[in-house]
Amino acid sequence: MLNLPEAIVEYERSMIDSGKGADHACLAELLLEAGFPQFAFIQWATAVNKSWANESDSTSPKSNSNVVDSSSTSSGKSSAAKQAAIPEVQCNVSDNLKYPEGNAGLSKCHQRLGDVLLQYSNAARELGEENIARVRLVYAGIEYRRAVQFNPSNEHAIAGLLDVACRAVAINPCAENRLLLAGAYFLAGETAEARKQVEICAALKPGDEDINIALKMMVAEH
Repeated sequence: MLNLPEAIVEYERSMIDSGKGADHACLAELLLEAGFPQFAFIQWATAVNKSWANESDSTSPKSNSNVVDSSSTSSGKSSAAKQAAIPEVQCNVSDNLKYPEGNAGLSKCHQRLGDVLLQYSNAARELGEENIARVRLVYAGIEYRRAVQFNPSNEHAIAGLLDVACRAVAINPCAENRLLLAGAYFLAGETAEARKQVEICAALKPGDEDINIALKMMVAEH
């Protein structure tokens, strides 16, 4: 049986010596399980700018992503509203307390940031805080995209990005959001749906360079 307080202390001690991103990420998982999602978020945000290099690798992948500050999970309302809109986020420590080195671990870290931001967005929407919910949704999408950039095989991040894109289109079916959705479908291997969304984009914004490039990609993949 995992003793959360002792485990948290041990990871805090290990960070004094190593300062590795994986240690911050594992501490984040423990803090989340202990019921401190905001402190967990801070540790993940710290982790993405730490070393994720393999022991035998002289390179040191870092995100340098300027990840959204944890205060943005509350987005400018009164402190009572901020706290009310932050849910209890559940996780399975035995599954999540495993961070590989290198880009795969960094990808997972960004993915977990996206997971928490998406849940924060849902919580804000349930409370009628629509503006806060949209801001968090945007940042969740940013983190999922970063996760996929570091590891294109991160299926969880791809699914998260697709979820965010579908929600964005439901809120505002503009060409930009549909292009985001097309990209998410493409990453998920659903090329027919991706092409459909790009064709809708082309009808909404004829002659747009980015949309034309995407359309050519869809044709090439067909």
